[in-house]
Amino acid sequence: MHIHTKVHIGGKMTDAGYEGGHTCHTGQLFFAEEAVLASAEVAPYNTSTTERTTLDEDPGAVEPWSRGAVEPWSRGAVEP
Repeated sequence: MHIHTKVHIGGKMTDAGYEGGHTCHTGQLFFAEEAVLASAEVAPYNTSTTERTTLDEDPGAVEPWSRGAVEPWSRGAVEP
């Protein structure tokens, strides 16, 4: 499992939401499979019927690291 992230700076909150500024970082947070499995045991995740695809089953999720685009912290960046 991974989460896409985007960091914006230089903008401001308005009634319409965040406006202006620019994106200074776009990335992903990867989680160790053991942490994902542990979270699947508790609500609300234990009621999910969505079929999971692990990182090992989805080479496209981590393929940019293999091209040297960015050096990841580690394969399981967040430990349980």
